[in-house]
Amino acid sequence: MQDIIRKEKEREEAYAEVLEGAIHSGSIEGYPITKKSAEELFQFVLDKPVQLPNGQRISEFEYKLAKMRQESPSKFLAIAKLVQSDLDLTPVKRKAVSEETNTLFKDLKTKAKKPTSSKRNTNDFARFFG
Repeated sequence: MQDIIRKEKEREEAYAEVLEGAIHSGSIEGYPITKKSAEELFQFVLDKPVQLPNGQRISEFEYKLAKMRQESPSKFLAIAKLVQSDLDLTPVKRKAVSEETNTLFKDLKTKAKKPTSSKRNTNDFARFFG
């Protein structure tokens, strides 16, 4: 039991140290973070407000993850993929950039296809010189 308490205390200290550094740098693994959001995150992963039927207490994070596993398999698997890839968001960024690029080019094509006033200019030219 002492060992479990010691390990939990060490984990809490490690989280606090990481979050203090994140507050100073303004981000954690690329995610923007403020003092307020760091405090909320700390509570989210460490406080144990949820009690299971067997009496065990778990954090809000653990509860949401377990609930997601049951109720939203696609989100759960997306989180699993993110963890599996060591939080590498490069594929997500690439997809977002590709979609944005496609939208921009589509808008440019649409604008290019719109008739311009060149017909009117041609008529004015013909009338003036014709």
